[in-house]
Amino acid sequence: MIRNVIKQVYLSLLFIFNKFFKHNIKSRNVVVFMTFKEDVLPIIEELKREGYCITIIAHPKWLEFANSLEVDKVINLKNKYVVQQLKAIKKSKTIIIDTYYLLLGSISKSREQSVIQTWHAAGALKNFGLEDNSINKSNKQLIKNYLSVYHFTDYYLVSSDIMKDVFINSLDAKEEQMLPFGLPRLDQYKNKHTYNDHSKKIALYVPTYRDYTNEIQTIDKEVFEKMCPDYELITKLHPSITSYDSDERNIQELVEIADVIITDYSSLSIEASLLNKPIIFYCYDEEKYDEMRGLNKYYYEMTKENKAYNLEMLYKLVNRCKVNEAIKPMWHQYTHFDATKKLIDFIKKESKPMEVSVIIPIYNAEKTIEETIRSIKSNYEHEIICINDGSKDYSADVISKINNPNIVLLNRENKGAAATRNEGISIAKGKYIMFCDADDKLGEGIIDKMVKAIKENGTDIVVGKVSHLIGEEIRPIKTYNDLKAIEHTTLNRTPEIIQSIGPYGKLYKSEIIRDIRFDEDITFCEEHTFNLKAWSNSKITIIDDLAYLYNIGIEDSIVASSYKHIEKYLNDATEVRKKSLVILDELKEKVSNYYSYRMDYLIIYFLIRNNFMKVENLDDLINPATKYLKGIEKIETDSVKELKELILTISSGAQYEKYVEVSKELKLEFNKKTYRNYQMKLLKLKTKMNLRSIKNKSKKISH
Repeated sequence: MIRNVIKQVYLSLLFIFNKFFKHNIKSRNVVVFMTFKEDVLPIIEELKREGYCITIIAHPKWLEFANSLEVDKVINLKNKYVVQQLKAIKKSKTIIIDTYYLLLGSISKSREQSVIQTWHAAGALKNFGLEDNSINKSNKQLIKNYLSVYHFTDYYLVSSDIMKDVFINSLDAKEEQMLPFGLPRLDQYKNKHTYNDHSKKIALYVPTYRDYTNEIQTIDKEVFEKMCPDYELITKLHPSITSYDSDERNIQELVEIADVIITDYSSLSIEASLLNKPIIFYCYDEEKYDEMRGLNKYYYEMTKENKAYNLEMLYKLVNRCKVNEAIKPMWHQYTHFDATKKLIDFIKKESKPMEVSVIIPIYNAEKTIEETIRSIKSNYEHEIICINDGSKDYSADVISKINNPNIVLLNRENKGAAATRNEGISIAKGKYIMFCDADDKLGEGIIDKMVKAIKENGTDIVVGKVSHLIGEEIRPIKTYNDLKAIEHTTLNRTPEIIQSIGPYGKLYKSEIIRDIRFDEDITFCEEHTFNLKAWSNSKITIIDDLAYLYNIGIEDSIVASSYKHIEKYLNDATEVRKKSLVILDELKEKVSNYYSYRMDYLIIYFLIRNNFMKVENLDDLINPATKYLKGIEKIETDSVKELKELILTISSGAQYEKYVEVSKELKLEFNKKTYRNYQMKLLKLKTKMNLRSIKNKSKKISH
């Protein structure tokens, strides 16, 4: 209890200290935490060769060793040096950690920084992190503290898919955070040959640390060597145990000379399997350890053979000495003894400043996503953030097979396009952000053209032209004719920008939209409030270049199936319109008027006209459409009048009573004569829509 209180006070103080230090990130600065020196030493040596500026934050027992490496700076890990630690972290592009550091739970991290965990074990047989039995999971503050540290990490080095699952479950990590490079500490085992200058075979005893007891269970050397006369026993205890005389050589050296390794729940058994050593599990307290810490399913799979519960069984197994062939293939799927090189290459790539992030929400797009990604090209450093929003098809598999190093694939439960784009914004590293749907394409070379425009003009947003894509045909959207190229403008000066109110066909400065989000409560027109907020106080450039190809030829797209959700869409539109006009309240009246025209006529009018013949129950369209019109009954623009005419025309297809009801709701005159007139209009409208449908089908066939 007291320990937790002290931790909480420490975190609170750290949070305060953190506020005094701003990020001043240097791309070549790297901080390396050193508690397990074998894990980070190969990384440090390679970073030195590459000329990086290295700061080591070292455990006190490794200070002398760290200083001998002649890096740029060495800082003591003790709490009293926290100011120096914070300064170094705030300046570094890359932070490498080798275990859990409470310090990181209260530090703000820049989006530009990358934190890489090279965990001090090649695998895990015991539970740790959130899976540890010793953690009080009912203590919400404690769990919050743990999570704040875990979530500070961006990437995890792993040697197997099993270890991916372990990190995901134990440290609340995600699949996309895994770097399947293997571990740098294991690279040294490449081409290693066992050597032993002792007169006898070596039995190496390496028990794991038991933090719930002060008792140390050792094996009597004299008795052991009497019972196993061919062997000399060497004991290497956990670094945390200082009260027992343990062999001082590093663990890798001892593993190499050992002829048999005796351990229990330590991951050393996984490391030693690389050298095909016989491994014996001496598990005298298995039941107790499982109760206190927890042993995972992999432990029980690995220890079916070569497990001793007492010394008598142990002696027999040592004398028999059999290699456990099952361990290596389980845990070393990605161990190719080149992890250090892969990691340094990754750090080099991460060190380059990211110019553009393209965010793609993906739902059931297996047929189109590859073409979409191929259209995203740039000479600038860019990332393509593909967020698979719970697709039920093979979208994720298609993406994972695309050979493009710029792709970042995230798999999520279905939350909708708005939530998916919002997540993309929160993780995007680019100086600029673009959006693209999974069945559309970017215009040829448009990223470079837009980046050039935004830099040359010193503006915040660039807006380009959007065309429809029907098969292979590119058809300009007529309403974009209102958008004329202009180097510097604002929404107040050029309300026609609202013509391009969708999220696509634009390049945003990331700092402009960092705190703006798409409306997750809305399905239809959820981008309106986002863009209006972004535009309201921004400097804007409009270019004539084709920025975006909007695919309207996909039968199962949202547009093609919008009639199925017409009631929901119209209800959303009512809410969106209300919110949007509040945002525009401080701008000139012509901006609000233009938005009304865009929403009432170009969106709602065409949504209703194009779908009224598809709905099964006309009331599902007429009722929400009437509600929408009632919300704007004081507005008497031409677009509102046309929308009212359309609703009355469609309502005439129902019984006369329904037509009367709608007329009353809209405060319009009605009688049998006007009813018949609207019925004639309805007949003409249906004929027109049928002819259009036939024309479109014939075009699709020709394509």
